[in-house]
Amino acid sequence: MTSVFTELRSRVAEYFKSRKKYIPEFHVKNLIQMANVDGEYHQREDFFLKSVIEQTNITEERIREIKNNLSLIEFDRPENKEVRFSQLFNFIQMMLADGRIRKEELLFCQQLAELLDYKKDIAQRLVESIQSNIIKGHDIDETKRRVHGLIKFNH
Repeated sequence: MTSVFTELRSRVAEYFKSRKKYIPEFHVKNLIQMANVDGEYHQREDFFLKSVIEQTNITEERIREIKNNLSLIEFDRPENKEVRFSQLFNFIQMMLADGRIRKEELLFCQQLAELLDYKKDIAQRLVESIQSNIIKGHDIDETKRRVHGLIKFNH
């Protein structure tokens, strides 16, 4: 199981090397909420969150502030479709980080997908498809190619 998390951390690092190193605070908030949605904040989820955050300019102090004030961080849907997909991909990675998938985590991912402007009837299939691709070891770009039909059908 350790190699899976090492590989996941490596993929997160690669992803952020190739993209802008800015993560909005509401994305951090949603990752934290995803980690807590099943009532347990697992060490692997914290490890994943730190691997995402260490690729950005967000300080540890600011992360603590966000964790302690989740209700003050408002959701702001990104206009860019690529950013929205990347955020959803991260949420699903967080869901998978502890090695267990709970019903409430799947439902929360689907709700987040809807907040990111994916239609309700597409959100469940999209979350399941992304989840399957991550488990199979596909990176974000390969996953996007594989779920393109769902994304195209969404708009």
